[in-house]
Amino acid sequence: MDLDIRDLYQRLFRVANEFLALSMSLSIKDLQDHDPSVSEIAKAATMLAALMDELADDEYSEKRIAMNAAQAALFMRQIAIAVRKDDQELLDRSIADLENINFV
Repeated sequence: MDLDIRDLYQRLFRVANEFLALSMSLSIKDLQDHDPSVSEIAKAATMLAALMDELADDEYSEKRIAMNAAQAALFMRQIAIAVRKDDQELLDRSIADLENINFV
């Protein structure tokens, strides 16, 4: 099986957008009760971003894609932390960060 970093990035982009919409539409309490948990989703995104970093060759565009994926995963983890800590301010800030990512 040949893994294509651009295909993986499109998948992560879709997951990040769905995660963002979910985070914006539910209360912290509802996010805490969501199954799968926001932490599990963020962890999977982090693992995918790490795989993309491993697959990226030395070409600038692939390294940039991997870095963007890592950034999206970071903001998803921040959202998961905010949910776990019941921190609305951190949640709002992290949602804004994820929303402002420039997906290539």
